[in-house]
Amino acid sequence: PKQKPIQLNKDNCYLCKMLITDPRFGAELVTKKGKVYIFDSIECLLNNVNKKDLDDSYIYQLLVTDFNQPHSLIDVKMAIYLLSPHLKSPMGFNVAAFQSSEFPTRYVRSKGGDIFDWKKVNSYYLDQLK
Repeated sequence: PKQKPIQLNKDNCYLCKMLITDPRFGAELVTKKGKVYIFDSIECLLNNVNKKDLDDSYIYQLLVTDFNQPHSLIDVKMAIYLLSPHLKSPMGFNVAAFQSSEFPTRYVRSKGGDIFDWKKVNSYYLDQLK
């Protein structure tokens, strides 16, 4: 199984079916059988993973786009997440992923927001759905 590049203005989000037009917020789920599901945002990935209660027996890899390097996908557990109302992600959760903590830390100091790891961003997302 391996990831595949997200094709802007060609690929649609697996969950919400929106055309993927913003390269900074994409995500992917790669199954152990090699099927790749593409999402337009981290929140669509979170929604899909939690709604279907997917586990390690099905998932090979979960990936998110690095906000600062839009054509670079990183493992969800290696990313740092910035949640800020100034980000304006496609589905309105306003979260972005980063390979390095340098940018999110500077961003929080200047504009505000919160920094999370994968487990915390998932938990926060689920709390917002209640």
